[in-house]
Amino acid sequence: MSTRYKRKDTLRELFSRLPQKQLSEGFRNNMMQRIQQEARRLKRKDERFGLFITVVTAIVILVLGFFALYCLNIPKIEVRIPDLSTLPFFLYIGVLVSFLLAVDYLLRKHFQKKHSKQDS
Repeated sequence: MSTRYKRKDTLRELFSRLPQKQLSEGFRNNMMQRIQQEARRLKRKDERFGLFITVVTAIVILVLGFFALYCLNIPKIEVRIPDLSTLPFFLYIGVLVSFLLAVDYLLRKHFQKKHSKQDS
């Protein structure tokens, strides 16, 4: 126990010898800028890692697809062009889906703004 108190006293004595300095006026701002820079750096690093994983996954999928089609002798897939008499129906469905997606996007944007104002 006595060595423990000696260490504390020794440390206290050493710290008391250090000169008392005031922090610079911009210390807080400089520190916050460094923290924000580090956060941006980490975010970019995570984004690059995510992009790398996405590219690697896409390449693996393409290689597996090539392997499956050419090495395993899977029969060729035939694609037939559908009858053009159904084109108006498909256009109607496409326009309807696009309209609903646009309305959904606008409503979500509106509600997000509304809720963010209430939280503030």
